[in-house]
Amino acid sequence: MLVSKYYMPDQIHELRNDIDRIDSSLIELLSKRMQLSHEIGAIKKGVGIPPLDKERWQELIEKCIRAGTAKGLSREYILDIFEVIHRHSLKEQKDA
Repeated sequence: MLVSKYYMPDQIHELRNDIDRIDSSLIELLSKRMQLSHEIGAIKKGVGIPPLDKERWQELIEKCIRAGTAKGLSREYILDIFEVIHRHSLKEQKDA
């Protein structure tokens, strides 16, 4: 564990603990999402549907941008995150 050479107020430690809990939740949710992507990929492969559904992707990203900006997040931030998630989901579907 890294130890800072600076004194950190207790409030920072508490906030960092909150961030750590959120990060753990994010990892759990991303894992579940990837499992679902794998299942979708297997189904698509079984019926001959390609992994990329451009219409679905457009609907998803627009919905996420609306939800994110309503929470004060920038469009770019949402795009950055979901483009990476989508790229890995497509890979998982192809590998299913």
